Amino acid sequence: MKYFWLIWILIAGFAHAEIRLVLDVRNDPGEIEQSRLRLQQLLGQDTSLAELSKRLGFRSVVRREGKSYLLTSTPLPENEAAAALYWKLRTAFPGSVAVPLSPTGSLPSGVPSLPTTPNPEKTPSQEWMLWIALFAMAVTGVLGLFFTSRQVNRLQERHSRIKRQQEEIEKRVHELFSRLGEEIYQLGRDVTDQTHRLKE
Repeated sequence: MKYFWLIWILIAGFAHAEIRLVLDVRNDPGEIEQSRLRLQQLLGQDTSLAELSKRLGFRSVVRREGKSYLLTSTPLPENEAAAALYWKLRTAFPGSVAVPLSPTGSLPSGVPSLPTTPNPEKTPSQEWMLWIALFAMAVTGVLGLFFTSRQVNRLQERHSRIKRQQEEIEKRVHELFSRLGEEIYQLGRDVTDQTHRLKE
C-alpha cells in the first residue's frame, strides 16, 4: 500500500503538474493550530526533513473548507523529492494524503471529507452507551461469579459424597477382611486340633 501512493504520485505527473499535501483535517481552529505547531517542531528537529522541505519550497498553510480546517502544504511539484517528503511527514501525520491540484491550482471538491481525527470529547449518547456497557459488564461479572460459586458448591458436594462412599467401601472391605481373617484363623485352629486328635 505504501508504494501505491509513491507510484501514484510519480504516474500522476503526466496528468497533473503539482500536488498539495493535506496533512490534517480538524473541525476546531485551535486543534489545527496545534497540528501546525507540531509540524513546525518536526521540521525543526529533523534536519533531513527540513532540508528536503526547503529544497521543495514546502510551507504549511491552514485553509478553511466549509466547517473544516485543513493543514495543507503549498503546491509542490510531483517528483521523487515530493514523494519522499510525503512519506516522511506521513509518519507524524498518518492520515495525510497527497492530492493532485486541478488546472486552476485549487483542491478538488470533496477534500474536507477526508478522514478527520476524532474529537476526544464524548457526546451524552456516547456516555450513556458507556454506562450501559459498564453496567452490562458488571451484571455479567456478578452472574459469572454466582454460577461459578454454585458449580463449585456442587463439585464440593459431589466430592464429599464420593469420599463418604469410598470410606464406607473401605469400612466394608476392612470388615470383610477381618471376617475372612477370623474364619481362616478358626479354620486353621480346627485343622490343627483335628491333626492333634488324629495323632492321639
